[in-house]
Amino acid sequence: MAPVEPFGEFGEPASAFYSPGVPLDRLRPRPAAAAPSDLLLRMLEPPAVRVRHIPLVDLLRKPYRELGSPDR
Repeated sequence: MAPVEPFGEFGEPASAFYSPGVPLDRLRPRPAAAAPSDLLLRMLEPPAVRVRHIPLVDLLRKPYRELGSPDR
């Protein structure tokens, strides 16, 4: 005699609740999308702060880009 599978509330077998459209062994993690390291500087409104007459954004741009360089 075949094993009896429990039925859900609407008469469907419990195994029919979820079945992936693609076999799970074919799924692979996506590579992380690399965002530019100075993305915040590009997105946000620059503050009206100057350091020795140089805008703060201009001073921060180089260190932010160095943070994202692969050799660090």
